Amino acid sequence: MQADMLELIDMIFDGAEAFIGFIGIVLLLIGIGAALCQLRFVFGAVQVRAAVVAHSDKRIAKDGRTGKERSLYKAVFEVCEGRYQGARYTSLQVHEWNTYPIGTIWPARYNPVIGPIHTEQAISSRPGLSFSLTAAGVFMLVLPNVPRLDGEVVLGPTVVLIGLGLIVSGLVKHHLNNVRQRRGLSVTAELIAIDIEYDTERHDVEVPILRVVSGHYSGVETADVEVADADECHIGESMPATFDPYTGRATVTEGHLATASAVKSLVIIGLALSFVGLAIQIVFST
Repeated sequence: MQADMLELIDMIFDGAEAFIGFIGIVLLLIGIGAALCQLRFVFGAVQVRAAVVAHSDKRIAKDGRTGKERSLYKAVFEVCEGRYQGARYTSLQVHEWNTYPIGTIWPARYNPVIGPIHTEQAISSRPGLSFSLTAAGVFMLVLPNVPRLDGEVVLGPTVVLIGLGLIVSGLVKHHLNNVRQRRGLSVTAELIAIDIEYDTERHDVEVPILRVVSGHYSGVETADVEVADADECHIGESMPATFDPYTGRATVTEGHLATASAVKSLVIIGLALSFVGLAIQIVFST
């Protein structure tokens, strides 16, 4: 009886391993496929300026968790200068806030062979999604084999790799901050709402929503989770900011809501973890 129970448990665990591995393969293939589609578009695309000429498929949806009504739409882009002037494309991406007000003009790319017009803002977000899917697939393929490894062997290198990953993330973020600063346009931004989102554990996550109220991109609304200490009492406040049309982000530059940088924290924590991992490896190897 006991042997049968153990055999059943082994079958369950083997099935779980196979299922996790299958999901990992699916995520890996989706991530690689998304990356290949991105490359196909980029390599055949030309840089253009695209105007938002309409909002398509507009509808009102109610959030099932908060009961709040949200206005959804797809942006219609038109190349507004150059050889391909007049080419139109309706984005497949559904927007909730007024990310692309009608009349605004954006740096974009147009692929005349397959037809899409994608703003640089949309393009910049896609490599991260492809990488996340690919990384999740690799993780799920490796995960079932971790228990077979000696914990003393993998603990130190794992901590070091996590630390190095944080350091690299901090350096990349520092570089991106510098790029955004060079491209940024000086604007005035207004805090118009504190949106409520949910993480995987259904905890409330407050997301400040900023609206650009000056310059060529007046009316653009963008979320900024890095705004420091934003609260309901600050709604309606205007503040100096920079706006980067290549990422669609407004970044508060002055005042008590100025965006806080996480670069130093990432690098310091990464260095600390790397040293801890090295210490663990030295202890276990002696």
